[in-house]
Amino acid sequence: MNQTSAGNNSRANLESFCEEAINNSESTNRPQPEAPTILGTSPEQAWVRPSFKGPDGRFGAGTAFVVSQDNAVFLLTAHHLFGPAGGLDREYRWSEMPNLVSGASGENPLGKVSVITGKALPVKGARGMQGTQLNADLAIFPVQSESQVHAMPLAQTLPQVGDDVWLVGEVIGSSEYRHKAVVNEVSKEGIYYRFDNKIELRATSGAPIVDAKGQVVAMNLGGGEYQGAIMGIGNPAPVMNCHLQAAWH
Repeated sequence: MNQTSAGNNSRANLESFCEEAINNSESTNRPQPEAPTILGTSPEQAWVRPSFKGPDGRFGAGTAFVVSQDNAVFLLTAHHLFGPAGGLDREYRWSEMPNLVSGASGENPLGKVSVITGKALPVKGARGMQGTQLNADLAIFPVQSESQVHAMPLAQTLPQVGDDVWLVGEVIGSSEYRHKAVVNEVSKEGIYYRFDNKIELRATSGAPIVDAKGQVVAMNLGGGEYQGAIMGIGNPAPVMNCHLQAAWH
């Protein structure tokens, strides 16, 4: 199959996925989007170490990042953090999320960025990654008006194999906040990328993967060493956008 045909098929698959996600979502009375202060679009300042407010107090896990989409601003992170990976007794179902997490907050070490959100949105079908199925591992929070944030755009198309991308966020053992990788595999189920350097991926679940334009192409979910290099796995941005549209309809 030539590259043009593959690209057309990918777009058709994404459009079909989006349509199904939106049609199958549960209509609820969403509050109107609030308008936080957007300071810019810097990827290095659009991520935070999040803290979540649960029924038993606050807990922190992983990484999160801010996006601006559909005239509203959202904090995105990985659903699997709301389970044993985040120190909880079990993984909570998508339908439990609004009652489990009444809000989130976070700060970025590089600037005067402060993120405050409302309760988690119900992302229908959200769950931790299962095998090669990565694209349901997502949690979404609407950012509230008292926040001051940098907000990135979500890419509307999948990246290409061979594209340069960067994980943005705090990596244990490094003073850098941007870590280069090259895309190895791409589908609507997940994106795989090989890092140039050996880095520690612990606590980077939920971190943004950005392209040279500064738009989010994926959310990092994990990874590890493979054939002498560090490989990362991520939830594709166009699919996350589908879930966002469905959750905020």
